[in-house]
Amino acid sequence: MTDSSVRDSEQGIVVDNENTRVIGNFVENCKYGISLEYATPHAAVVSGNIVDAKGREGSFGIVGTAADHAVISGNNIRGAWIGIYLKEKSSLVSVTGNLVSGTTGSGIKLEGGRGFSIKDNLVEAAKGAGIHSEDADGSHLSGNLVTGTGACGIRVSGKAVVEGNSVSGYAKDICQ
Repeated sequence: MTDSSVRDSEQGIVVDNENTRVIGNFVENCKYGISLEYATPHAAVVSGNIVDAKGREGSFGIVGTAADHAVISGNNIRGAWIGIYLKEKSSLVSVTGNLVSGTTGSGIKLEGGRGFSIKDNLVEAAKGAGIHSEDADGSHLSGNLVTGTGACGIRVSGKAVVEGNSVSGYAKDICQ
């Protein structure tokens, strides 16, 4: 899906096929902006999209429970509960160069899954943790800029490498 607009829906864009490209779309006021949720969206590319949840309660900018070898890059996500949320069966996902702002929960959250690369993202004004990695073993968080969080700049539990990130304007720097 390329250069499309989706507004005021429960599900914005749903990826459930292999090698799907979601590029340059505008998603507004959807509970699930872009979902890598069904089947196994192997090798999906989600890039250059604008997802504005408009502060919708319980909303997710980009969410994946079964993303495998996916690339999430260069997206602008704002006003969601959680900006980018990868969990459960997701693995080996690259999250690079995204802008996540104004979340009411975490900016980027990893919960379960494994082998994530979270690199060179800007997370600003998250009311929760800027980046929260919970039992996402084998993950690597580097080169991210996290500013103005209401909780931890970066929160990690489990086995992850955290290096070369910059955290400012925070309640706490790194929480473990």
